[in-house]
Amino acid sequence: AVAAVEGVPASAQRLVAGGAPVTEATEGCCYEIHLDVLGGGKKHKKKNYTTPKKVKHKHKTVKLAVLRYYQVDETGKVTKLRQECSHQDCGAGVFMANHFNRYYCGKCHLTYHIEG
Repeated sequence: AVAAVEGVPASAQRLVAGGAPVTEATEGCCYEIHLDVLGGGKKHKKKNYTTPKKVKHKHKTVKLAVLRYYQVDETGKVTKLRQECSHQDCGAGVFMANHFNRYYCGKCHLTYHIEG
């Protein structure tokens, strides 16, 4: 009957009562049917990594960081210390990073290489 309903052949079925296989069925006892089906393989051992996880960089906020972009002299004249990006998407107020061999805009990724 189970073979017709579940589609598992009788050779792949076992009758179990109280954790032990049953050879003869007796009345008034509870039975379990165990089916031998594919799948349900072994558990895999958890991986034990040898190197610790990489610590990600945390962004540090610097108070009054805008003071690094301007300089005020004795007469009160304000001069810009860094080059501004000339790209049409950036406009005024977007400063370029000053690297050892290039100027780089972090907003539009424009790069000017310094000869020398």
